[in-house]
Amino acid sequence: MSARITRPDAYTDAELIALASQHVHAHTTDYNHPEPIGVRNDPALLADRTAVRWSLNNYYTAHARNLGLMAMALDDGDDPGGTLHHYLETATGSFLYVCDHALRSDAEGGMTPEGFEYGPQAAGYVAQLELALHTAGMDDPARFGPQVVFGNNPFWSSFVPAILHSLPPQPVVLDDDQGPALPQPAGLG
Repeated sequence: MSARITRPDAYTDAELIALASQHVHAHTTDYNHPEPIGVRNDPALLADRTAVRWSLNNYYTAHARNLGLMAMALDDGDDPGGTLHHYLETATGSFLYVCDHALRSDAEGGMTPEGFEYGPQAAGYVAQLELALHTAGMDDPARFGPQVVFGNNPFWSSFVPAILHSLPPQPVVLDDDQGPALPQPAGLG
């Protein structure tokens, strides 16, 4: 049995394009997409400091990851007009551009603004997109910008140490818990 998805099992091209376009204009919560829409690799995307900080929210980073993965999902022959592939420019040049800046500024030192609640999950979505770009051979900084190269951002070398250093030195038993003593992570942001 082939591990490859056959055309009858796959989304139609139109369905994938419709799904991708929802991420560009996402409105699950506030600040779910980069603005101005359609701008790529431009400091104008960084003008609103609140929006930059929110770019590390789990919804925002999930939209970035999903958009990038969908844009890379089809072979060239299945996307002859490049309509779906075009969304990779938005995923990398808009979403990832803003996230990369936020990881270098608001998350400098390895901890995202959302702390333990959603921070590791949201950072994981960015890491998944970066890994997918690399494994697909799409982490070309000349084509998409320096933010597509995973090792270019110092945040990633600080991330795991920041998580580990945020754990308390002694495990604790919660007052209402009869379970074993466990390390308790720091709370939200």
